[in-house]
Amino acid sequence: PWPPRGWTLVRMNASIRLVLSLAVLAAAPACSGSDASGPTRTLDTPLAQSVDVGVMVERHTPFAGDYSRVTALVDATHVEVIGLRTLALQTAVAPYGLRVDFSSVSAGATRARIDTAMRQRAVLVMACVDNLGSVSWTAAKLSPATGTLTRSEAETMAEQKLVGQCTTSGLQQLIKAIG
Repeated sequence: PWPPRGWTLVRMNASIRLVLSLAVLAAAPACSGSDASGPTRTLDTPLAQSVDVGVMVERHTPFAGDYSRVTALVDATHVEVIGLRTLALQTAVAPYGLRVDFSSVSAGATRARIDTAMRQRAVLVMACVDNLGSVSWTAAKLSPATGTLTRSEAETMAEQKLVGQCTTSGLQQLIKAIG
């Protein structure tokens, strides 16, 4: 069943959807990674050049249930280099989770490349969402179609605790450790 048990699906009336759709369309050029104000990013772009650290620090949140901040944090890692995504939050019971579903993937995006990119980005997102326990992802037409990184695995990967690392210097250190 959709959404899976414990996951939150946000419902909106038609007028709110229209306003949000127009806002997304207006913001799309700024989010594409290929506009005049920012570099073009691909799966080959080094992690340090793929992440907007300033936005991540600004959007830090103690709560996984803050959908707008969590979305901004995911977007600051530029997951669009992987493909078109939707997000779902599991906030009914701890440990809280984030799932990123890719409905399509970029050319050249293999299972291994997606897993590497998502594991790196999951560490950074968990550093900036204090009570986020895991990040999972799915990718259409790839097998296996899912991956997950828990907070414990992320801390092992980063070789340090993640809480308190959502600062400019903390995130830069994490990027060096995992990039």
